[in-house]
This record gives sequence, C-alpha cells and structure tokens, in this order.
Amino acid sequence: MATTTTTTTTSQPPLRFLSFPLEIRIMIYRFALRAPAPLTPDSQCGLSPKLLQTCKQIHAEAVPILYGDNVFEIELTNTDGCDPSHPNYHPAWSLTRRGYGTVNIGNARELARHMRRLNIKVRHTNAHSLEPLRAAVRSLVEELGDLEMPPIRFLRLECHFDCDKEGASQSLVSPLGDTDRQECVRMLRMWLGSVRNVREVVLEGMPQEDADILREKLHAPADADEDWPEAWSLPARYEELEERACDIGFCEWDLQNALLAAERDDVEGFVERADAIKAKLLWHWEYFCTYEHLWR
Repeated sequence: MATTTTTTTTSQPPLRFLSFPLEIRIMIYRFALRAPAPLTPDSQCGLSPKLLQTCKQIHAEAVPILYGDNVFEIELTNTDGCDPSHPNYHPAWSLTRRGYGTVNIGNARELARHMRRLNIKVRHTNAHSLEPLRAAVRSLVEELGDLEMPPIRFLRLECHFDCDKEGASQSLVSPLGDTDRQECVRMLRMWLGSVRNVREVVLEGMPQEDADILREKLHAPADADEDWPEAWSLPARYEELEERACDIGFCEWDLQNALLAAERDDVEGFVERADAIKAKLLWHWEYFCTYEHLWR
C-alpha cells in the first residue's frame, strides 16, 4: 500500500531593513551616504540620499551620518557679484540647493546643525576690493553662531591670496601689498576666531604666527570664558567702530588697541577703548560748537 507524504512549506516573512541590528544599519548608511571627497554645490558624488525619504526612523538615524561624516566645502571670494546672502556662503548651502532627499527639505537650517566637518576656501582676488570677502566671512561666522551648532569636529581653512581675475592662485611673490594681505589675514583671524570648540584644525596659506593664534582660539572651549556671549559680538562691534573712527587721526591709537582687545576676546578692554574714542569725539564736537563762530 503506497504511503503519500505531504510536505508543508512554511512561508517566512520577508526580512525588513529595520529588522537588522542598529550597528548593521549604521554600516549600510555609511556605505550609501559617505562621499570620497568634500561636497561642493556642484559635486557629483554618487551618494544615495533618497534613502532618507524611506521613513522617519531611517531619516533620524541617517541624517547625522550624511551631515556629520562628510566634509562640506564652502568657497568665499571677493570677486564681482559675490553675494554674502547666497546659499553657497553658509553651512546650509547643501540643504537649500540640493535637499539631499530629506523628509522636510524646507527645514534646511535645522538639518544644518548636524554638519560637523567644514572645508573653507578663501580666495582674495587682486582685481577687487576686500569688502565682499569680509562680508562673506562675516555671514558665514554669524550663520554658524545662529545655528548653535554642537562642536565642529574638523575645520580646514585654505587661504589663497593674490589670485587673478578668474580666482587662480598666483605665485607667492605677487603684487598684493603687505597692507592688503595683513588686512585680509587680520579679518580672517578676528572673525573665524569667534568660533570655538573645534576639535581638529588645519590652516593652510596663512603666516605661521597668525595661524597659531587662530588655531588656539578655534580649539578654546566657549564655556571657559564667562564673557563669551559678549566676546562673540566683538568683531562686528570693532568693524562698526572702525567705520566711524578710522579716518580721524586722534582716534588711531585707541582704535589699534580696540582691535587688539577684540582679537584677544577682551570685552572690558574693548569697551574701555571704545568709550575713550567716544569721549574724544564728544570733546572735539563740543569744542567745535563752542568756537564755531571763529571760522564762519
């Protein structure tokens, strides 16, 4: 008598991505979202950011890797048409221009807080004024402050002085005067020196003495200084003071000392010099008003 054997096949549910341990998912995120080179607005890096659109949990797990592990390159120049408000000039450029497939693309500034690695290229072009570059650097630093970003893990500053009209670097011995170069370096040292808690700093193209000062300020912890909230505003306050007093001879000494105080984050010293300038201006104005009739 023949015996019929019936084999029952139990179907297994498909293995879902979120069923993997978190450690495995992190490895997959890093494989899909890490770029081999710094990201620029025009880079074709071959990432897979649409992974972030899958669901909110994957988005929450992957965003710190996309924005924390990759290096974002920001180029600042003083060429014609340099608009400090352009997305290229602050950390949110990658989000506002590309979105990277995020669930909420409109919340770019919130996502920019995840950025931890920045490569800042500064190009000073001989054919144009320093002011657009100063405005771009100021815009970047203020954006970093407004974002209230956690400590930056890595910051590289590449200085390319004495560029031609197209922005290509010329030789080290070039027509840019010492005064212009010093002004550019001073501006970078003062404004970028407002950033704190940077873990790794690489400075290229800057005189060694200035680089050492800037590196020390970037490494310093913000919470070590009780006056830090006020010290953050010193670069802007100095530039406003300079704009009003730089052409007045009797303010020159106090203005130089105000600059030194701003670079040292010395709030008390800066206020003292600013008050001295104000007192001199008021005295001369009162003197002028008193004896105005003499030169009518």
